[in-house]
Order: sequence, then C-alpha cells, then structure tokens
Amino acid sequence: MTHEAVDFLERNSATPFLLFFSFVQVHTAMFASAAFRGTSRHGIYGDAVHEVDWSVGQIMQTLDRLNLRENTLVYLTSDQGAHLEEISDGGEVHRGSNGIYKAGKSTNWEGGIRVPGILRWPGNIPAGREVDEPTSNMDLFPTVGRVDRSNHEFLFHYCNAYLNALRVESLLLHPELLPRQRDSLLPHTRLLLHAGLRDLPRPSAALRPLQGPIREHAAHSQHAFYSVLAAMEEAAEKHRGSVEPVESQMSALNLMWKPWLQPCCSTLSQLCQCQQDQ
Repeated sequence: MTHEAVDFLERNSATPFLLFFSFVQVHTAMFASAAFRGTSRHGIYGDAVHEVDWSVGQIMQTLDRLNLRENTLVYLTSDQGAHLEEISDGGEVHRGSNGIYKAGKSTNWEGGIRVPGILRWPGNIPAGREVDEPTSNMDLFPTVGRVDRSNHEFLFHYCNAYLNALRVESLLLHPELLPRQRDSLLPHTRLLLHAGLRDLPRPSAALRPLQGPIREHAAHSQHAFYSVLAAMEEAAEKHRGSVEPVESQMSALNLMWKPWLQPCCSTLSQLCQCQQDQ
C-alpha cells in the first residue's frame, strides 16, 4: 500500500490530487511485515505501530522530494481510541494505550473518542501550533472543501444493509429567538431519529427538555414535530423504493471461511495459512 501511495503521488504531482490512505494496522487481526517484526518492546502491536510510522515517513519524504511540501495539506487522524481489552488467544497483549484518558474503544469516555488531529501545511499552518478548541473528523469537509451543508434534504445512514437513521434539518419552536413572535418556527436544530421511525414514543422525548413559555405553544410544537416526522417517514419509504437489491456481503457464502483469501497465523496449521509477507 505504501508503494502504491508513493506511485500515486509521483503520477499526480503536476495536478491537484486527493490521497486517502487508510492503514490496515493497527486494527485486529494484528500483524506486521517481516522488516518490522520484533522491533518493539510492545509485541506485535508495537511492531505494527513502527510500520505505520515508517509508512507515514515514506509519504512525507515523497512529498518533499516532489517539491509538494508547501502546497499539500497532510492530515493524520484515527477513528477511535485504543481497544484496551484486545489480547490474542495465546494471551499476547494487542491493545494500545490512551495515556491519561479514561477507558477506550466502544466507550464515550475520552479514551474512546479522543484521536490524533495532526496537520502539516508549511506556510499556512505554523509548526508546533496547538489548537485548544474541540474538533471532529466531521469538520474536515467543511474546512478543506468549503462544504457548509449537503445539497440533499435528507441524509440516510446505514448500518450494514439496514437503514439505521435519517436526518433532516428540522423546524423547532424556540420562543427565546424572537420574543415578539414567540410562536414563530425557525431553523434551529437537526433531528436524529434512530432505528424504527414508527416506534418513537409520543409525544417525542426530543421536545421534553424544552421548558418555560414553550408549554404555552405545545399544540404548535407538537404539530411541527409530527409534520417533520411524517415527511421523514415518506422520504424513508421513497428511498427504500429507489434502492436496487444487491448481493449481501454478509451472506453465509460470503462469510464462509476462505483461508486462501485471508491472512492468518495459527499453531493449528490445518486451520489457516501463514503468509504475513504477502
């Protein structure tokens, strides 16, 4: 992958480009190439980190060699904190470290959601600068691509083959925004409805935190909520009808163990083949 990334940069050095490099390390199943095995004091996990470090260095050196350093933004991040419970079947530690931050992957503590946000862009971002404001990976497109919003009215979120959520900009009654027109409907927030759209409690829990004068206009707020809900249900049904069926990637045939396709190392050689270098 590293060699392909370097080749991509060399082929596109004269034109604008976007290189998205998603490392397979240091996710499970843990592995490292032969040149990096046994190079750390933290087992295979540390070896994999060494390989990632080398790979990032190769890409940075290529940018410098091609004189792309000054006009290329490099952004290094991750999807989550370390998986602290991860160990091998033999008891080898495969977890990373979240330092001073509590917990890890699959939690809402800082150890689970804090990730690196490291940028390099000489001439535009001063070296060594630290930003204290909270940021998110979701800030990337609005920042780099100047994309303030999607052109789509509805955004559909899938988990595997299931429509798991539907988002739309909602109209929410908020009396404090226009004191003279306390019953005005204004663009205020985004409404996120999980799972079964028709299984939400009524009245919606999303309206319960609103207190004070809002109660005087409960009829207006309830009508607005049901109007938005109906529009979302209609959009979900229309969307489902427009999706063409495809083969499930989670079917029994696709999930069947194929040792010739999957890298695997085991003391039980009859179960898999060990070809880490390939």
